[in-house]
Amino acid sequence: MSAPDVSAILVNYNAGPELGRALRSIADELAGQRWEAVVIDNASSDGSGAIVAEWAPHARLVRNDMYRGRDAGRYHDALEWIFAAPDYVRNFRR
Repeated sequence: MSAPDVSAILVNYNAGPELGRALRSIADELAGQRWEAVVIDNASSDGSGAIVAEWAPHARLVRNDMYRGRDAGRYHDALEWIFAAPDYVRNFRR
């Protein structure tokens, strides 16, 4: 897959069906464009990983070994992005 036009970062904790709907919404909205979703999972136990796997290669899973909240991505040295949410923006570049 070539470089995406859009990258979506989703922080997840046991959101199962909602996560699936979010990925479907992204795919529908970005039909015809190159996109990726990086799902930062906070040690979910509801099968969220399997839902992400269904969307490969567009979606990939980064697992935390415990719940780390919505700032979860900053705990992974391999990831670099600006995280935006409706109520705040954080820069996690290292």
